[in-house]
Amino acid sequence: MRCTGYVEATVLCCDVPMSLITPQRWKKFHNIPTGSDKEASRLLALDLLPELAEQFKLKKHHGRAESALIALYGAHCMAPIDPV
Repeated sequence: MRCTGYVEATVLCCDVPMSLITPQRWKKFHNIPTGSDKEASRLLALDLLPELAEQFKLKKHHGRAESALIALYGAHCMAPIDPV
């Protein structure tokens, strides 16, 4: 958890907007039942991101798949950035 604190402090010091998202929130967005096994996330990531199938091909890659789904949720929720 110390590493998490370091990352959060760095982000805050750089004035980068940050939101903490619960698993329930991003899973609801992707229609993944809360409490479902991690395989459901891996299979959904394979469906949504077929170009990254190599990254999610093994069952042990469920963490990568969940990270990708969280990123997709964040991209959906993020306000458009005005070009400078």
